[in-house]
Amino acid sequence: VNELLSSMVTVDNERRALNKLATFLNDFKEVSFTTTLEENLNRLKSNQLKDDERYSLIYLIGQKQIVDNALRWIDNALSQLE
Repeated sequence: VNELLSSMVTVDNERRALNKLATFLNDFKEVSFTTTLEENLNRLKSNQLKDDERYSLIYLIGQKQIVDNALRWIDNALSQLE
């Protein structure tokens, strides 16, 4: 079992998996989000939002921050594999 696992866990495999995940997350951002995180943060500063709009923006901002943080983590992990 150890021999099998050691042959599956390689730097190249890790790099491919991280690149695949980054591609998926970038595609997800393109398809799912019609505005940027910065646009949402600026809109949230508006005093003219209804409560439901504000809460929706807060949720959307959180989702975008999760994806952006994951992409930064992937970039960091890839740089350490080099």
